[in-house]
Amino acid sequence: MMLMLAAAGTLQQVASSYPDGFFTRYILLDHMDWMPMSMILDEWSVFTVKAAKAGRCRVLWRSYADEQHIAPLKYLTFHPEKVAAAVKRHGDRVFMYNTTHLATINEEFAIVPREAYAVSGGRHHDDDGHHHHHDHDAR
Repeated sequence: MMLMLAAAGTLQQVASSYPDGFFTRYILLDHMDWMPMSMILDEWSVFTVKAAKAGRCRVLWRSYADEQHIAPLKYLTFHPEKVAAAVKRHGDRVFMYNTTHLATINEEFAIVPREAYAVSGGRHHDDDGHHHHHDHDAR
């Protein structure tokens, strides 16, 4: 069953209003092409929390860029074979975008807010109480 919901606000604001783990699909189109990296990271920090766990959430977006150009998103699991099969089966009826991306949000993928990262000196605590050091904003 597909549930369609209507709401007002940015995608980040709307997603924030739902319970953690609620979404199994995000369809984003090309809006990230026009956003600064700080806004993309803020948005994805909400998307990852609100995404269904255990790799059950997929994200579809299109871009004018020739390649997926948002560095932290390289840690998602991409499905280029599914995109190629869909284009072969249905064609590209829009002809506005250079790339289409379909990816799964992995259980371990997270966006670490820059403020939290800076305050902790690049360390975070896992639920087991261990300290971990990361050199990247995404893991």
